[in-house]
Amino acid sequence: QNVRQAISMSINRDALVNALLQGQGQAIVSPISPISPYYNPDVTVWYDPDQAKTILEQENFPFDQEMVFYVPAGNTTRERAAVLIQQDLQNVGIKVQIQSVDFPTLMNNMREGMHDFGIIGSGGTFDPSESRQMLAPESSANFCMTTSTAFADMADEGNAQLTFETRKPIFDAYQALI
Repeated sequence: QNVRQAISMSINRDALVNALLQGQGQAIVSPISPISPYYNPDVTVWYDPDQAKTILEQENFPFDQEMVFYVPAGNTTRERAAVLIQQDLQNVGIKVQIQSVDFPTLMNNMREGMHDFGIIGSGGTFDPSESRQMLAPESSANFCMTTSTAFADMADEGNAQLTFETRKPIFDAYQALI
């Protein structure tokens, strides 16, 4: 978890929004869109490369190992994002090799766990549990290769509720956990 958070702290999301979207976007860390009533505004984006590097050093991160970053070829925005993310990660000492591949190869290789990082997208919906499939161990879309059921369990708990008032606190906690 500490390494994952340090990597997240290494990425300058505001720079991504400004460079790729001409400032016409919002930096978020949640899989739930800010336009959703289930969005948790208390889960903030932070960028602190110095703290990230300190955490990585404390966790004995393998700085000598080159990480593989899969990117769908032909998607200019994602290709450009990958280069900016690569630079951010290199700034904290993480070596990253970008591999641009066609989308079917990207999906297959990421399903097989042949990556350290990958970038794909989702159309997004107002369903706060849409991201469950990306975090459930049994899902073919679990590209982060998580083995914990905590994310899926929490999404299932939220889905079992019948009202917005009872679902919202669960999906707030879900976003904080992610």
